[in-house]
Amino acid sequence: MDKVVSPAHQAGFSPDGKHFVFMNGVRQNNIMVWDASNHADPTKWKKKAVVEDPAWRGAFPNTFHMVFTPDAKKLYVTMWWPSPTPNGIAVVDAVNWKLKKTIDLGPDMHTMSVTHDGKFVFGVMSGFQKTTSSIVILETATDEVVGFLPSTGGHHDCVIVPRNLVDLRTSRSTTT
Repeated sequence: MDKVVSPAHQAGFSPDGKHFVFMNGVRQNNIMVWDASNHADPTKWKKKAVVEDPAWRGAFPNTFHMVFTPDAKKLYVTMWWPSPTPNGIAVVDAVNWKLKKTIDLGPDMHTMSVTHDGKFVFGVMSGFQKTTSSIVILETATDEVVGFLPSTGGHHDCVIVPRNLVDLRTSRSTTT
């Protein structure tokens, strides 16, 4: 990294291990992507892309949490704004590293998980721990919201527990 002027909230690898993705929030509000094909030596990784949008300027929104589809073709990123501004999800084409769309959802979007078959993304809205909270479900084929599961008390994490090592590639849970 030639210059880091803001802290990252989350970083990680695509399920195929070919890319390292860095949520560059707070001041830069973008997603940095490195070609991590040379796993043995991170100093040889090359910056491949920077995903950004003109609307991502100023202090917010923060590129916050991420989840890839199992085939590593799409990346879903929560776009976090402080209360009371609604939060959302950015859908990124992880082949060409272009922003496909953003979806405005509701208060305090946090972590997401993808189903093992890659058909759905589940994300939590904590409602800033005191207002509207729910679990949102997106269909990955259309990137459309197919439902909300209302809940009380707020949430912070969304985990679909892996059944095996293959599932672990897209899970926030490190136990099988």
